[in-house]
Amino acid sequence: MRSDETKTERMKLSACSALESIRRRVNGYGAECFAFVLLVGIMLKKSQMILSADTKGELEAILEPSVPRWNYGGFLTGPYHVPEEEAIFWSKASLEAPLNDEGARRYRDVAAVAFPEEMAEIWRTDDTGEGGIAV
Repeated sequence: MRSDETKTERMKLSACSALESIRRRVNGYGAECFAFVLLVGIMLKKSQMILSADTKGELEAILEPSVPRWNYGGFLTGPYHVPEEEAIFWSKASLEAPLNDEGARRYRDVAAVAFPEEMAEIWRTDDTGEGGIAV
């Protein structure tokens, strides 16, 4: 990032600040004992997005938590969505109350991104997620 001459110093500083924000968030997930593979997935994907960002608006959007929106029969995600982070939110939600059918399917599908073999065994599907919702 330092040698990237296409970015202003202000943008480079903003990117460093964004990386630090993501690091703190991921450390928090680690303190809650979420699986390391989820933490690494979030950190890698969000870091790559941050380093590729060209505007402060993009950085702000990248920093938003990866929470899908329900839209009458399906979940919508944005361009900076990370399934591993969404899996953490579904895990937390499932501890608070039983998930409805759509929520349970979505949780299964996003968890399969990080744990394809385990989810295939649990749900008795192949690792392509046959019958699942695309994430």
